[in-house]
Amino acid sequence: SFGPHVPIEWPPRHLGYAFGAALTLYGLVGAEEAGTLRVPPVLVAVGTCSYSIYLTQSTVLLVVEQGLRPLSRAVTLQPELTFLAAVCVAVVPGIAFSLIVEQPLLRRLRHGLALRRRPVFGPKSS
Repeated sequence: SFGPHVPIEWPPRHLGYAFGAALTLYGLVGAEEAGTLRVPPVLVAVGTCSYSIYLTQSTVLLVVEQGLRPLSRAVTLQPELTFLAAVCVAVVPGIAFSLIVEQPLLRRLRHGLALRRRPVFGPKSS
C-alpha cells in the first residue's frame, strides 16, 4: 500500500525527468556562454572523448560483467562500489580510443578537407 500508485514505466514520469534534464542543460550552457560558469578542464577533456566513450562502454562493461561473475560467487560485492568501479573502468578505454584513434583521424580529415577547399579557379599566386 506504500508503493507508487502509477507504474514505474509511466510515460509522463519519464517526460517530466527529460524536461527537467533539458532545462538544467539549457541553464548550464547559458551560464557557460555568459561566462558565469567555468567548466573544469578535466570535464572538457572527458566531453571531448564522450563519443568514443559512448562507442566503447557497452563492450567494456560486458567484459567487466563477465570478469566479475566468478568473483561475485565467492565474495559479496557492494552494488554501489561495483557500479562506480565499472563506470571508471569503462571510461578509461573510451578516452584511450579517443586519443589514439578518434582525435588523430578527425585532424587528418579536417586537414584533407582544408586542402580541398582551396579555390580551383581564381587568381594564381606566383
